[in-house]
Amino acid sequence: MNENSTKNRFFKTFNSKYFRLGGFSLVVSVAVIAIAIFINLIVGSLPSNFTKFDTSELKLYSISDESSALVKAINDDITIYMIAENGKEDSTIYELVERYRSLNSRIKLKMVDPVTNPSFTAKYTSDTLSPSSLIFESSKRSVCVDYNDIYVTEYSVNYQTYAVDTKNSFAGESRITSALEYVTTDNLPTVYVLTGHNETALTQTMQNYIKDDNIAVNELNLLTVETIPEDANCVLINLPTVDITDDEKNKLQAFLEKGGDMVLITGYGISNNLKNVYALAEYYGMKAAEGLVVEGSANNYYSYPYFLLPKIADHEITSLMNSDSFYVMTPYAMGISIMNTPPRNVKVSQLLYTSGSAFAKTGEVSTMTREDGDIEGPFAIAAVAVEDNTKFVWFTSPYILDESIDAYVSGSNSAYFLSALGWICEKSSSVSISSKAMQVAAITMSDSQSSMWTAVMTVILPLATVIIGFVIWFKRRTR
Repeated sequence: MNENSTKNRFFKTFNSKYFRLGGFSLVVSVAVIAIAIFINLIVGSLPSNFTKFDTSELKLYSISDESSALVKAINDDITIYMIAENGKEDSTIYELVERYRSLNSRIKLKMVDPVTNPSFTAKYTSDTLSPSSLIFESSKRSVCVDYNDIYVTEYSVNYQTYAVDTKNSFAGESRITSALEYVTTDNLPTVYVLTGHNETALTQTMQNYIKDDNIAVNELNLLTVETIPEDANCVLINLPTVDITDDEKNKLQAFLEKGGDMVLITGYGISNNLKNVYALAEYYGMKAAEGLVVEGSANNYYSYPYFLLPKIADHEITSLMNSDSFYVMTPYAMGISIMNTPPRNVKVSQLLYTSGSAFAKTGEVSTMTREDGDIEGPFAIAAVAVEDNTKFVWFTSPYILDESIDAYVSGSNSAYFLSALGWICEKSSSVSISSKAMQVAAITMSDSQSSMWTAVMTVILPLATVIIGFVIWFKRRTR
């Protein structure tokens, strides 16, 4: 075989049909891979809210419109530090923070490994932070959010079975939104909760709601102070069963006359014979109708005529709510009668009110029908008095903050109360985001359903597969 014939066969190979087709396939493959790499680079640079969708049943990664609006309006530079060993960060918290970061370019996320930088958190707190905790920092202030404040476990005792019930929830959105507002806001009000009169303590859930709204909560005992602290924006009196003294009344009235604010919560069967407490309200044009309010209109109560669903007046408080349509439930309410001619230049407005057919039962209640001696309505169930810079809000249902009643109206009771508190404290927005329950409802089936699906999975589907296979085989054989 000579040299020329070898060269001819070599060039003939490159000019062959198979080589040209193979070369074309190679070029196309390289082009497709290059395009795929380029697209991945572009997609990788996009915010996670455009590239990752929350398909989880619990919606742990979803951010509400309320949070989104607050975050987008931030004009301060914020750095969020996630304290976690490299590769061991909580993926849910990390992904949620990334979604917040994608809403505002002023928010930066930095990972801090406590192994290689053990003294980092000491600049922000003396507490030991759990892995995957967060630190938020702006030029104004900083705040730490521990992992155990995001994944919350609550314990309660079931007194029927004496078993301890456990409730796990994810408070990622409420904690992160609250922290972002805290490090950027110029308004950090303080509410003092009055003690010493057998008041009902705020539940831990309500305290968390108030703190998430970046309102500090402190206790106030008027027997131990000469005057109400200077940093007090508002005094909350929650369901006292013992009246305040004349001296305490004078201290509270002096606080109000200097521009302080107050929220009073009373209720039928709990807040009786509170002469000095009601004198404070009367000083601002609101009088107590000390009886059980019974609603005569079936449209304004739930199941029982004293489980009121009062009408909701238009007010700035309502505008702070996230919903235009909601109910507030106020069982066992007293009535408020608004003076026809309020004192001084006080302006009194109804917030929640009954229909015209409501009345208040006095004395021992043995029937829900109207009797002689009952007080004619209508009544306010919540009202607000305003004088200059002073605001006085009064709720008259002992269950306005009760969690079980709140659940009947999808959290509207607590949301309305928080909006009222935010309005009093002159907050431009109110953050009221509920935690997300971690429990997923199990799929349950009846015995007949279980038998049906067992038959489908073990008999019908395999048999159908065999029949389809046989049909395909038979058609090919007979071609």
